[in-house]
Amino acid sequence: MKYLKFEGNDNTTFDKDLNYRYYNQIYKNQELVIDKDFRLILKNRLDNGFKKEKLSKQSATIDDMINDLDLLIAVEQLQSIINQYPIINKTFDKSAFIDTLDAQVLMFKLVNIKVDDDLKIKSFEILAKYIADVDNKETEVSTVRNILYNIIKSDDYSLALFQKIVGESRRRFDSDLVEITNTKYTADDKFKLNTVNLTFLF
Repeated sequence: MKYLKFEGNDNTTFDKDLNYRYYNQIYKNQELVIDKDFRLILKNRLDNGFKKEKLSKQSATIDDMINDLDLLIAVEQLQSIINQYPIINKTFDKSAFIDTLDAQVLMFKLVNIKVDDDLKIKSFEILAKYIADVDNKETEVSTVRNILYNIIKSDDYSLALFQKIVGESRRRFDSDLVEITNTKYTADDKFKLNTVNLTFLF
């Protein structure tokens, strides 16, 4: 299905200097980009230098498709969308960090889908690894959510799919749903590697 793949034409474009490849609309003044060295970066407050075409509004057809989906199938489709997101170059270069809120994404996956005996979904997890400036005051959970929301805003189907899933999840305190590991990444202590496991319960 086309909506499970990033074709490179419909959802992407380059800036005027061909430095960044943009995948999605901006969410909370941040956007996922592929830089000229093929690193996946969550950039802050970008001046794109061009006017992007607006994505179409959700159609009634998409809403009908989503509403008819079993929740487990919906989560499996979301997993396909998230897990094929392009992360090519994992090498670190601090010159890629222009703003303290920038982050380099090393891993971002939907994992550990758990079901009960009736194949009703119980939970799934978002596993993320990223490098951030030590002066980045954004919480780890917020950074992971910013990455996630930018991915699912790439097209109408992904967004509607995610809204259905979140609408059926049950909320708990963030402290109950998150495991975080922070490790020093550079000798000068200017950057850290964060590993975040964010759980969604049903």
